[in-house]
Amino acid sequence: MKVILGRYMDGGAWPDAITAFSGGKKAVGGVNLCGPAGFLSLMKEKLGLPVPDIHGSCRIAAWQSFLEKRLSVSTEEKGLFYAESFRADSWNTAKRLLQMRDELKSAGALEGDAAALNAYAEECTARDLPRLAECFRLEELHRKNPVPGQADLLRLVLDELRFLAEGTEPSFPPAAALSLVELATPERHWQKPWQEMFGLLRLCGTRVEELPSPALALPEPPTAEAISILPVFAKGGHVDLSAANLPEAAEALAAALRARFDEGSHGRTVILRAENSMELDGALERHGLPDTGCRNRSTARPFVQLLPLYLRLQLLPFDPENLRQFLLLPVSPLDAALRRNVLHALQHNEFAPWSDGFASWPKRWQEAFSEEEKTPLGQKQAAEWICPSRRVPVGSSIRCGDIVASAKKLELWAEKQARPPLPRTAELCRRLIAAVQSLSSDLSPLTFEKLLDAVLGEGENGAEQRPAAPWAVINNPGQLWGQVDTLIWWDFTDDGSALRDSSFWSDEEHLWLESRACPPADVALDRRARTFAMTAPFFFARRVITITPRFHGSEESLPHPLRALMPEERATRIRASSALLGRGEEEHPFFTPAGREKLSPPPPPSPWNEHKGRRLEAPKNISPSVLESLLACPAAWYFREVLGLDAEHTALSPEAVACGNLAHEIMEGLLREMPGTEDQRTPEELRGHILVRIAERVQDRAARLALPEYEVLRGNMADRLKRSFLTFRARLKKEGLIFLDSERTYRAELGGTTCTGRYDLMLGRKGSDVPCVVADMKWSRRKVYKEQIEEGRAVQLAAYGYLLAHGRRVLPGKNDEKGLAPPAPVRLENAWFFLLPEARIHASETPLEEHWQRVASEWDTLCADLEAGRLRLIRKEASAAQEEPSGGKTSDSENICTWCAYKRLCGRTSAKKDAMEEPA
Repeated sequence: MKVILGRYMDGGAWPDAITAFSGGKKAVGGVNLCGPAGFLSLMKEKLGLPVPDIHGSCRIAAWQSFLEKRLSVSTEEKGLFYAESFRADSWNTAKRLLQMRDELKSAGALEGDAAALNAYAEECTARDLPRLAECFRLEELHRKNPVPGQADLLRLVLDELRFLAEGTEPSFPPAAALSLVELATPERHWQKPWQEMFGLLRLCGTRVEELPSPALALPEPPTAEAISILPVFAKGGHVDLSAANLPEAAEALAAALRARFDEGSHGRTVILRAENSMELDGALERHGLPDTGCRNRSTARPFVQLLPLYLRLQLLPFDPENLRQFLLLPVSPLDAALRRNVLHALQHNEFAPWSDGFASWPKRWQEAFSEEEKTPLGQKQAAEWICPSRRVPVGSSIRCGDIVASAKKLELWAEKQARPPLPRTAELCRRLIAAVQSLSSDLSPLTFEKLLDAVLGEGENGAEQRPAAPWAVINNPGQLWGQVDTLIWWDFTDDGSALRDSSFWSDEEHLWLESRACPPADVALDRRARTFAMTAPFFFARRVITITPRFHGSEESLPHPLRALMPEERATRIRASSALLGRGEEEHPFFTPAGREKLSPPPPPSPWNEHKGRRLEAPKNISPSVLESLLACPAAWYFREVLGLDAEHTALSPEAVACGNLAHEIMEGLLREMPGTEDQRTPEELRGHILVRIAERVQDRAARLALPEYEVLRGNMADRLKRSFLTFRARLKKEGLIFLDSERTYRAELGGTTCTGRYDLMLGRKGSDVPCVVADMKWSRRKVYKEQIEEGRAVQLAAYGYLLAHGRRVLPGKNDEKGLAPPAPVRLENAWFFLLPEARIHASETPLEEHWQRVASEWDTLCADLEAGRLRLIRKEASAAQEEPSGGKTSDSENICTWCAYKRLCGRTSAKKDAMEEPA
């Protein structure tokens, strides 16, 4: 058996180049290409070594529990160098100590029996090396319940090879014959334990040879003079494609690859890219080419995200954003209809669900689960997926038993599903259960999140088997070996991952370990090995195409570290925009096809406002607010409601919506309590009462506002509601009015269209139950409400007067014709806008009938326009409908257009402000 071994060849990458057209996994029969982890796994299999595969998260969890016990029984807790760090961050401290232990284990410093480890610990203590002394003591305790990793496997392989080499006939067992190991990375660039392994392999009869490479002649570190004489630069083989950003570069590269593929001139091509190059994959798919595999990994993200989102819902304080993301996943234990219903309920009411209070849930939430085909048991089982069994206070610890129970439930569900990626979710659940079972105490929310990150690991970007493609894909230049025609280095910029001069050990610790012939990893050697790997493309490729974006998002990109060594004057530079347009001054054979078909320009579209004589669709059902927006600008309403065009306008924030709903509910409650509590509370007592009401409702109605960062907002809201209530109560006393009712819905016919409206507050005279005033509460400071009343165009208030005078009340829980109460006409005296943030009341001085006459006239005109196929842009003012005596048109001050997001559609620019109406 032959092995090609490189320091950076772990992961499925360059081996696919040999079988690019077959899609197979193996390169050639009897040949294996691998990196350090793959080679150790191969040796473990061939030598039959008893080392279990334990995930890194399980090892960290075991060490966290191990260190916790160590600190609890140690009499020198204050003297331990990691004690204070462990109390501050137990998970990362355990992870750091485990890395230190693995480095010592790889170097051979932790070999020997318990007596030897104790002797080393005493010697380090005497030499004032407490960290090394504690590492030896920890290793002695760790052996009682070991959690081995790659370092332990490396030492076992070395011990087994040493045993074979010292035998009478040193050789591998016949079934594990290893004849040749070819090193793609020179032997001098491997750490000392690996160099020792190569020597033992030679003693066992295995040939270990370095692959011939011109790079071996480079000085260390490489110089610009040595790089400039390489054939790829001397023959003009370096092409630099610059672009403003990655999407532009991806389009230019994909178009060139499509042309080369059609011509059959792509040759042996390799694409070097990072794991998250989504822009390149999208462009390749748009040009009908196989992608590089990034999208295959991205499709697995929902199945990876399912576990953390579900656990956060069950174990952490409720966050509406977690529930929203869980419901938006394409795969979920809940059926699609139920997810839509819950999302709709969450949009209107950010309620914090928990299972024991199912009967007390808000109406929208109960309706989401009360489907006809679901039994009460089915409703309860469905609700348990998003409802914890108990309320979770902020900052409370998480019991390990709860984590195991929740993960086990998700694992059982995932195993029963037929969708292929779901077994990955079940595997993650089992990994989490194994890690939690190693812990001995409850977890804080922060440690729980770190545990989830460690369990998921690279789950989102796990390697997927790629389909057959006309080129190979690698993600590290060290995976390249052998000659290639074209290498495409995608995103040739500095990604910030350069090695730094860092080590776990001080100079004194280094010297002591070197005196024992077990020095730790050499950081400088790692840097030289990485630099050697980065130069490989310029030795093995006849043509190197580097893709260089100027910006990554909004930040300017930094040049790649190799850029300083490359002869820039010999590079052929091409702009992506020029390559896409085929400009002759920057043509290059790879990016410009021999013949480019020129398409004729498309015929111009007909104007949108060309009158086609078709009847436009009128609304079937409206409300007072919709009627107001419809009359204000019929075109904007038609674009949004009928054509479904996205206005991309700035909507209200979730906090503003939640505050408005809370303010309406609390003000209504205060008015209902008013007859029994009038003049009994001081302003401060009233404010405290309002704060209590807010605190009670945010838990169930607006969970986001219960977070500590919204405490100031809740206080300001209580102050405003206090002022508003006192102002409203004084106005009622002055007008001789009393509060009668709230939130009643009325329905009436308006020229063949059903108009349904619900008022906020109904007021009446003392001693009478007949309503006479309607108040419409607004959580807003907009001046438009005052302007509407002063100008006599308060559409919503006029609509309320029409509904009560000509409509019928809709009974609670009914929505059909049978749910309407008998006619009981009510003539309102007035209608108010009640602005809660300002504690201001705007009352109409004009009778509501006059308001409605104008609204009805505009409505009839609108219906006639729609019938004739005309779509009005903005409402005409009475003064704007007539020309001025001079013959000119109205001034800009009389133009009430708000310049909404549809201005590009209707054409109302600054040059056309005087256009009041256009046909459609």
